[in-house]
Amino acid sequence: GTTVPFFSLDSAYLNCPTGSTAQKPATINIFDKNFKFPQTFRITLGADKKLPWGMVGSVDLMYALNYNTLYLNDANLAGIQGQLAGEGGRPFYGDTALAAASGNSPVKATGGSNFLQVIVHTNKNKDYAYSGSFQIAKNFSDNIEFTAGYTYSRAYDLISQTSSIAASNLGFATLDGTLADRNVRPSAFDRPNKITISGTYHFPNNVSIGLIYVGISGTPYGYVVSGDANGDGIGTSQQNDMFYVPKDSVDITLATPSDWSKLNTYINSQSCLSSQRGTVMKRDSCRNPWQNYLNGSLTWPLSNQHLEIEADVINLLHLIDSDWGIIRTTSSFEGQNIVKRTNFDHTNDRNVYSLALPTQDLQSTSLSRWRLQIGAKYTF
Repeated sequence: GTTVPFFSLDSAYLNCPTGSTAQKPATINIFDKNFKFPQTFRITLGADKKLPWGMVGSVDLMYALNYNTLYLNDANLAGIQGQLAGEGGRPFYGDTALAAASGNSPVKATGGSNFLQVIVHTNKNKDYAYSGSFQIAKNFSDNIEFTAGYTYSRAYDLISQTSSIAASNLGFATLDGTLADRNVRPSAFDRPNKITISGTYHFPNNVSIGLIYVGISGTPYGYVVSGDANGDGIGTSQQNDMFYVPKDSVDITLATPSDWSKLNTYINSQSCLSSQRGTVMKRDSCRNPWQNYLNGSLTWPLSNQHLEIEADVINLLHLIDSDWGIIRTTSSFEGQNIVKRTNFDHTNDRNVYSLALPTQDLQSTSLSRWRLQIGAKYTF
């Protein structure tokens, strides 16, 4: 309507009424005129049944289909200019003739030289998730409770929204497919397998001690290029270009050719890399190691029954022994650098890379740390 502010990429509108030229903004965020808020269609089914030996079994199933999920693209790009023959046909948004050590040169949309990014917010309808949970529970006496459960769940999306800032969501969203049409891949929040076992003992004075074990699949990630491999203008402080996994030493241009043996050894050490030789690897196709947690809790009601003291120990194993309860990760984000772009090989129509090999299965200090939480609850 008439209340919508006027916006144009035309350079004629850079001039202020005073005659001076307005400063070029780094990034502009716009919303498609048909943008809608996200919606979720969810179906859940659950059932409980008494089993032999005094046990109770539970089954819960869930399927969710997301509509109008947020999708981001850079409207300030002219689109795909071609494909890099030397990197498995990687879509290229820049001008290969201008590619150099200083970086690839994105081809801007008409009038787009006045801006860096124009991030347009639109909707897509391809994200979905499903899960199945199975649990058994048993009270061995008035004092002992026990439960054990297993959950299998999958989550798939186009972009995993991990930030409140549009430029970060676009810049760090590892690219599988094209900017306008990404492929549906496992979400950054996808944790397929989870095992939960818990037990509680109630003492005669109403003091309770509980233990809970949680084992869960590690978070997914993929290997990316440090630098702008596809000429979309993203790569200086953000990395979104998936790594092309070379078939052999002649299938990649390295700034130091003798580094091939190191890169080849690293590729062979991970099946998610070695199984994708000759292709730009799929987003989130690698996974951090399995994670184990054992937590303890103590509940102690005081004599008047109105005040209750609670203490929880997170990662109890690490408190008992510093070599236990260790959580290891190769990457804390969706994209983990493996090579750095340094130049462009015009002869082979591909980028030139130097090695940036990460350490595999590195101990996570923050996730491995044990923590103690003490609280009190007063009931009126």
